Amino acid sequence: MSFDLYFCWLKKERLDFEAVATWAVGIENFSRKGSQLWYENPTTGVYFSFDFDPQGSETLENSPVPNEYFDSGLSFGLNFNRPSFFGYEAMPFVERLAKRFGLCIVDPQVDADEPVLMTEIDSKSLKAFQWPDPPVQVISSESTEKVGRILQPIDSMLARSEFEVIGADAFIDIELPENE
Repeated sequence: MSFDLYFCWLKKERLDFEAVATWAVGIENFSRKGSQLWYENPTTGVYFSFDFDPQGSETLENSPVPNEYFDSGLSFGLNFNRPSFFGYEAMPFVERLAKRFGLCIVDPQVDADEPVLMTEIDSKSLKAFQWPDPPVQVISSESTEKVGRILQPIDSMLARSEFEVIGADAFIDIELPENE
């Protein structure tokens, strides 16, 4: 499952994906894989994608886009099983892309009878996926790089097999100093 957003506009045509790919060339951590722009930050571990479908929705019934707007063919995807700082790092790119190309956003996750259309895009108002249970601690975007640096060496501290051996009832036998 993923948190998805769909980009649309009033133009009756698909978005020029080559122009979007050119926009992403100048941004660190983006790479193109066919009709997908993949973002992966090795420092923070954050990843997400912008996917382009030149066909879009086949019918209006299948489209998350309101009738008066046109599906641009571009969507955003972020895996649900990720900490909230993934959303905080990703949403400014969603905002930049929407503003650069004059796009609106449809959020199909909102529980409403009609699709929720956002015409004024502000990354602070875009609510990345929320977790009802268990609670997730929110880490500010300024801290994500620091968190990435802290977490990066964990794999090299203990081999994966050593993690698997340690169980809930494990203990370490150490000598304690005697009281005098």
